[in-house]
Amino acid sequence: MIRDDIIRMAREAGICTGNSILLPAPDGQIEALERFAALATAEKNKEIERLREVLNKLEYFCDGTIRRYPDEHEVEVALRREEQ
Repeated sequence: MIRDDIIRMAREAGICTGNSILLPAPDGQIEALERFAALATAEKNKEIERLREVLNKLEYFCDGTIRRYPDEHEVEVALRREEQ
């Protein structure tokens, strides 16, 4: 997550407008902070899943080298080359 992601989530949760943190009245603070925490958790989980997908495309060998599997576009290009 980058700074802009955190600001976007704070705005969505209702605890930030512009570049200022505006906590709601005490009775609404817990709910607003819970919304922010839920948004941050969801964003973190998306980032973990994206990284998991990248790692699944890598193969580690005993000697420490890494082989990257080609993505779909690279496979299509290679198949077109073979057809020619």
